[in-house]
Amino acid sequence: MAIKLWDWEKKERTQMRYLKRGDIFCFTYDKQNYCFGRIIESVPKEYCIVEVFDYISDKPEIDEQTVLNAKRFVSPFNVESKFTFQNEPGGRSFRSIL
Repeated sequence: MAIKLWDWEKKERTQMRYLKRGDIFCFTYDKQNYCFGRIIESVPKEYCIVEVFDYISDKPEIDEQTVLNAKRFVSPFNVESKFTFQNEPGGRSFRSIL
């Protein structure tokens, strides 16, 4: 299984039409740490069901082995796609990195 990860700086925003099941995302946890998760299901332009991994990093980077070994931090939950993934300058910090 090959996982293609994008650099945090290369994807300032994620267009909702490209969100799909299996995408890995990254978000700022606090001013120094990043968390990661995966889209379990996506309803275009509406919502996603996501899981958040038990992995926290001081860099917005995750490798394939970490993704494959990650456990769920919390039960899957719904997020509204437009609010969550339409990152705006100086605004929200969720980005799809896969």
